[in-house]
Amino acid sequence: MTLLTDRKRWDAEALRHIAERDDPEAAWASMNVRLFAELQAAVDDNDRDALKRACRRADLRRVELSLVDGGAPDPALDAYLELILRSTPLSVYDPPEGPAPYTRSIDAARAFVAEALPGFWVSSGLCGLTGHASLWPDYNGPHGERLFREWPEDECPCEWSEDLAPGNGIGRECRAILAAAVRALSHRHELTGAARPGRDRSAA
Repeated sequence: MTLLTDRKRWDAEALRHIAERDDPEAAWASMNVRLFAELQAAVDDNDRDALKRACRRADLRRVELSLVDGGAPDPALDAYLELILRSTPLSVYDPPEGPAPYTRSIDAARAFVAEALPGFWVSSGLCGLTGHASLWPDYNGPHGERLFREWPEDECPCEWSEDLAPGNGIGRECRAILAAAVRALSHRHELTGAARPGRDRSAA
């Protein structure tokens, strides 16, 4: 499969995920069905790496769905985001004391991006229609060489962006930043999975 075809597949996957969010119940059901199938396959193959990857994929999706489904600051979701930064399974729910206020502070939301996706630029704002955010590797910045290596342009979408109804105001902008960042992390998760030796890229 060519890189161009791969990119079209990943873009289609992102569009499907966004479309699913119009029906949250269906989105959660789809996530759980995929998780169960992947866990079963990992157990059958006695593949611990595949087991961990399946859980990580589901955790990222779970946080994404939670971010776009609400508007008020949510300390529990802030704690989940801390766990995402540490690659700790969400099932091991032992939240740190005083997690950063990611869902209620623009500075904290941007700090999440800086730690989770070092070298990315972030653009965000709030208007009467949406809380918007876009992010993308800053290939022209000081981290450019590493970003070209870790986030090849021909294997990434043009950007990760979110437009969320304004709801409670600034919290929507925070959630838009965080949801875009989590989607970028999900993309990276799929890229690294596709690059594993002995795997067919089309199966990622």
